[in-house]
Amino acid sequence: MRVLVVGRDEAMLELLQSFLWDFGYETEVAADGLECCAFLREFVPDVVILDHEVLWGGSAGILARMRDEPVLAKTPVILIAERPPNERRDSSEGPPVVGWLRTPVQLGDLLAQLQSLKRLCGSHVHH
Repeated sequence: MRVLVVGRDEAMLELLQSFLWDFGYETEVAADGLECCAFLREFVPDVVILDHEVLWGGSAGILARMRDEPVLAKTPVILIAERPPNERRDSSEGPPVVGWLRTPVQLGDLLAQLQSLKRLCGSHVHH
């Protein structure tokens, strides 16, 4: 499963990338919205883990960018935020926000959400 982690905390990004690689997830990281958009042109993820307050556009800007790209419009997103996102989204509005993780991210919670998503998506993910 291909994972793109987008966040503003470099130490967290390194930790999550290492942790996810150890569990067999092909993982890339982006430190801001600009870097995220550059990655999305080259690396089509199966899921995006997105810090709600990422620099250069925040999660809303990145979700809007993904909505405009047919290959990314249905890519599941897990938000990292202090509290649950309050915006209700449907599939016509772009990428589905399928979950959220409270900051600081608990690695067990992240792994559980990814494993659940992997079971739901099954054959639709890159291996």
